[in-house]
Amino acid sequence: MRLDDIAGVSLREVIYYVLPDLADESMIRHGDRHDVSMGIEFRTEGGGAFTVSWVTEGLDARVEVDLGPSAERYGDAKLTAVAATGWPEWRQALGRRVTAVTGLQGLKPAEEGLTQVGVRLGFDDGGVTVALGEVDGQGALAYSPNNLVVLFDEAEATAYAASLAEET
Repeated sequence: MRLDDIAGVSLREVIYYVLPDLADESMIRHGDRHDVSMGIEFRTEGGGAFTVSWVTEGLDARVEVDLGPSAERYGDAKLTAVAATGWPEWRQALGRRVTAVTGLQGLKPAEEGLTQVGVRLGFDDGGVTVALGEVDGQGALAYSPNNLVVLFDEAEATAYAASLAEET
């Protein structure tokens, strides 16, 4: 799917798909950071949906965006759906038109080259970033190839994206 296909849609609903033992809101919400173990389904005003999830193939880890609901992505996986629509962090995005979608490039783990490590959904006055990463028990942000973070603070998201593109 092309990221440009998302531009112009209005978000109606947000559902996180997480492992059952990580489904408690206190394990997901950490202020302006959300820790999502598997993927996110965005439902749109027109009745459509797209899913953002992590994928690993060999040593390559990346974020993928797929048209359609998450059931098409996860099949029979034993995941818990957590409705995030009512959470205050999402208020800025719901009912708003996505004006820009940007893929975030980062270094491939243990390989040469770049891969898509995240995606930013932009609105007229802000945005939301979804990227590979996790929020630990103390609320610290760290890279993880098999987990997603949702960042609502634009400055933090920009700094984190830059860190994913640097060699360590």
